[in-house]
Amino acid sequence: MGNYTMPFDGRQAFAWRGKEWFILSGEVGEMHFLLGAAGYPLLELCWRGRTHPSMALAGGMAMSWLGFIHRKGKDRPLWQLALLGGLGITGIEYGIGQAFNRRFRVWDYRRMPLNVQGQICPAYTLAWCGLSAAVIGIMRFSSAQASAASGGWVRRLPWRTGR
Repeated sequence: MGNYTMPFDGRQAFAWRGKEWFILSGEVGEMHFLLGAAGYPLLELCWRGRTHPSMALAGGMAMSWLGFIHRKGKDRPLWQLALLGGLGITGIEYGIGQAFNRRFRVWDYRRMPLNVQGQICPAYTLAWCGLSAAVIGIMRFSSAQASAASGGWVRRLPWRTGR
């Protein structure tokens, strides 16, 4: 039997390869969101010793953004994707800050140079760029490993190529 896919629930598909069934998420956005929603508050706990529930939303949105630019920018250099990632996360941070941090109880960048309304600042934008480079690098590595392990068939599935 050859490779084929069978739609399941509109977002997932079973893919046949040899004698094994694999379940793959079509856009893996849910997985990225959940990973970011759990990972970012943990990162904050390690960095600052405290977090806020809104950071789960920010982390989920940020990881989904990184997954999106990773999928759409496979031919771009890592530094460009890292810059896009850092700027996107800074935008998410600003939006979350406007919604949940008006009284500066979650974070406070008012003492940082060149801050914007105490919500964002260039120093953390650079940090987000660095973290984006690391995360997208891991995504690239894991995608390459999955593709190599499967003989390239994962890369050729219609939802993976954007067709």
